[in-house]
Amino acid sequence: MAKNRPGQGARRRQRNREQRDKEAYLTGNHVPESAIPRSKRIIAKKKQRKQINERLDGISKEIKAMEEQQQNLLEEQQRQKDKAAASTFKTDVRNNRFNVVRDGLENTTNKLNAHVKTFNKMEEDMGMRMDQSTMANAKIAKMEHQMEAMMAEISALREARK
Repeated sequence: MAKNRPGQGARRRQRNREQRDKEAYLTGNHVPESAIPRSKRIIAKKKQRKQINERLDGISKEIKAMEEQQQNLLEEQQRQKDKAAASTFKTDVRNNRFNVVRDGLENTTNKLNAHVKTFNKMEEDMGMRMDQSTMANAKIAKMEHQMEAMMAEISALREARK
């Protein structure tokens, strides 16, 4: 038994076609869609979908490239931060070493000053007992001895600092 009326799919397509024709007329596109054969409309829609998919693929590739570039920038920034932290650490270590040497030098200088004061007191005590010529000779000898000791300690500190 043959049908004398179109099927549901054909009716639905016809209804949709009429709706699109009405919209096309209202927008100023006067060529009705019903004037274009169905096969050509399908081919045109496939081409349109293909173009849209190509655009979306291009956009997704651009987004991936931008994300990769951003990731590379973040990695480079992290490398720079790590490098700066390492440099700061090295500088701090050097400064600490220098401070230790400087503190050692100050301690040695303070000790030397204390020794000089005790020697001066001893010289004063002995100077009262000795006459001036003997005192001058003793003073010169002690100063030479002190200077030699100080020079030896200073050269030792310079070597330690290096």
